[in-house]
Amino acid sequence: MIEAYTVENINDNYIKFFFKGGGAAIDRRLRRVNLINEILKKMGFRVVVKEDVIDAIIKKYTIPEIEKMT
Repeated sequence: MIEAYTVENINDNYIKFFFKGGGAAIDRRLRRVNLINEILKKMGFRVVVKEDVIDAIIKKYTIPEIEKMT
């Protein structure tokens, strides 16, 4: 799930990302989560991983920056 919100006030802008491992063996789900985690971190997201669940957010970017990321 991805949720994004942008307005002129930069303090209100964010992108939220939520992912649950999907239908595969646990080792494959964890590899998938590790890959997504690394990609999100390189994009500047603050990422929390618990088992095969990713919860990530990036905040306080301008409208053009948010639009470019989505």
